[in-house]
Amino acid sequence: MASILILAILPLTQARTSWIAAAVALVFVGIYVPNIQKILKGFVRNKVAKIVTFASLTLIVALVVIALLSFKKESATGRVFVWKVSTAMIKDKPMFGVGYDKFAPIHNGYQADYFKANPGDTENGYLADCVNFAFNEYIQITCELGIIGLILFLTLLFFTAKSFLSKQGNPSSIMGMGIVLVILTSSLFSYPLHIVPVLFLFFIGVVLVSSNETENKLVLVSTPKMRLVLGIIGFLICIGWFSISIDRYKGEKDWFKAFQMVRRQEFDQAKSEYSRLANKMYYNPFFLFNYGAEYTVMGDYKKSIEVLNSVEDRLADSDFYIYLGTSYEGIGDVKKALYCFEKASNMLPVKYLPKYKLVLLNQQLGNDAEAIKMAKIILTTPIKVKSDFVNQIRVEMEQYLQEKRVPYSK
Repeated sequence: MASILILAILPLTQARTSWIAAAVALVFVGIYVPNIQKILKGFVRNKVAKIVTFASLTLIVALVVIALLSFKKESATGRVFVWKVSTAMIKDKPMFGVGYDKFAPIHNGYQADYFKANPGDTENGYLADCVNFAFNEYIQITCELGIIGLILFLTLLFFTAKSFLSKQGNPSSIMGMGIVLVILTSSLFSYPLHIVPVLFLFFIGVVLVSSNETENKLVLVSTPKMRLVLGIIGFLICIGWFSISIDRYKGEKDWFKAFQMVRRQEFDQAKSEYSRLANKMYYNPFFLFNYGAEYTVMGDYKKSIEVLNSVEDRLADSDFYIYLGTSYEGIGDVKKALYCFEKASNMLPVKYLPKYKLVLLNQQLGNDAEAIKMAKIILTTPIKVKSDFVNQIRVEMEQYLQEKRVPYSK
């Protein structure tokens, strides 16, 4: 029944990774579940049947692979580009990586460097986005923790597999290995280990595989006093966790209220609320980014720069540099503003706003050559998301080039 539900739901998800993981799970079940083995052996009784079955399965696998590669081709190409940029990160810091949870901001910087060095790569430029994950857990582990971290992770997998092979036929071990195998397969093309429930399920699978060992058992003898102490400690931990969760929930609600205050142009109240929340929500980089961005909107550029610079190593994407550049422009630091807008433009080559900002700044500085060059780039940049704002920029750039009597191509 569960298999039927899975097969019915999977096509609706349109997630290729799920289909591949499901296929791996079916193969695993066919190999290691005794009842399924008997059914399969009943179908394949002689040599000819085995050959026909093997050839059919090979053909089916080949057709499925071709279909998966052609389905949502742009998404697949985009992931390959993410891996390509990630390899440059690994190459620069191979042993220990860039640091845990540092993938997103550093990857965005490498992506900007790539497009700065390869402005003609329009295909990847169109597909590129500021990503938070590598869409491959093994690559991301290597990026963040280096080869050392990858070896430690693979060591865990090695001993898990060794434990499983030593206990073939054990139902709990088979179930646990099935869980681990499906998650590891998904890890090739997605980020399941960054989803807390899935990560928890992964370790449950590892525990199931490693359970029921006959050697080196560690037996803990508990006394009533020990159970009481452990119970009190557990209760206090639950109370602390509940208290922190409630506090963070209230912080999220107050954050939304402060955000709405800015929309209503109640700037004094908004500043007071954001300042109050900053002490309790420092752990959330998205709050800090919004905190700095809203100060840009409110025209308090010095405060915006202070806040945004404090979160640059945790969350630095194209939008981040647009707000930071706008704030530097607001205090008259044109050099840093140009740097920020150029970096935002290189991160996402199809984004119009940072290029438009570069044109305006160069016009103010009297750098007509640079302004004209960027205006031409804008008019040759493909439109990824149509909007009135983009159309307005293109019309303005056309008028600018006409005024300068510069030929251009649309």
